[in-house]
Amino acid sequence: MQFDQIILSSYKSAFNFTERSNRSEFWLFILFWLCLYLTYSLFWAVAGWTPGWLSSALLAFYWVFKVLYIISFLPYIAVQIRRLHDSGRSAFWAIGTYAGFGVGLLPAIVHDTSDSNKILGLLLLIGATIAWFIMVVFDLMAGDAGANKFGPAPSSSRYH
Repeated sequence: MQFDQIILSSYKSAFNFTERSNRSEFWLFILFWLCLYLTYSLFWAVAGWTPGWLSSALLAFYWVFKVLYIISFLPYIAVQIRRLHDSGRSAFWAIGTYAGFGVGLLPAIVHDTSDSNKILGLLLLIGATIAWFIMVVFDLMAGDAGANKFGPAPSSSRYH
């Protein structure tokens, strides 16, 4: 199983929310996603310190990597859901985590400064953070050895 094969498989399976993904597929895709994020952050930081035409070129690369990062979000969600399925868990674990972060950040996004919305947003962010840590534990755990309600155990043969 090679890195590029796993990444291509994740993109090909971007709309596959029903099967299972093993730990190596999930964590190698997370590594790829992290590399994209760090690369476009680096281009942004360096372009801010660089004068003239070089800054424009670096900003162009920044936008290329940013588009790749955004395009990679759906395959990330899909591989996360398939990883949950590998241990027999529902996709609602992932949906709850992302919804909690989104709703928790809403008061900050709309610049609502009322105390009740700040407290509600903070509580939702705390809950989503706890859910995120639980998700990481689930992602680190081994999947079901045999078939479960989401299908047969993933095999490395699908990457060849």
